[in-house]
Amino acid sequence: MHAVFDHVGRHRQFWGPLSRKGGADLVTRILHQSVSDLAREHLRSRFPETQADQTRLEAAIQFVTGACMGLVTWWLENDAVPYSAEEIQSIFVQLATDGVSRFLATSR
Repeated sequence: MHAVFDHVGRHRQFWGPLSRKGGADLVTRILHQSVSDLAREHLRSRFPETQADQTRLEAAIQFVTGACMGLVTWWLENDAVPYSAEEIQSIFVQLATDGVSRFLATSR
């Protein structure tokens, strides 16, 4: 996910105004597939045992993607948020890691 936060951070002057001028849906559509692909790749490699339960894995992928997109959108739409890309990524990791890890590490 670092690549997403880094890219958005480096191009915040482009993405920020676009997201505030009614373009949040466009920003979401553009970034959503990339975030989803990155989450899928990361979670498959970190939790190879989940390959047998694709539905459970996909639920985690969708959760991570939605959380990432929500955080990025909030960051872009609020100039008052002074966080750097590294800080936003750190917040995302802190919020998402434990819950997703516990969810995928336990079998139903």
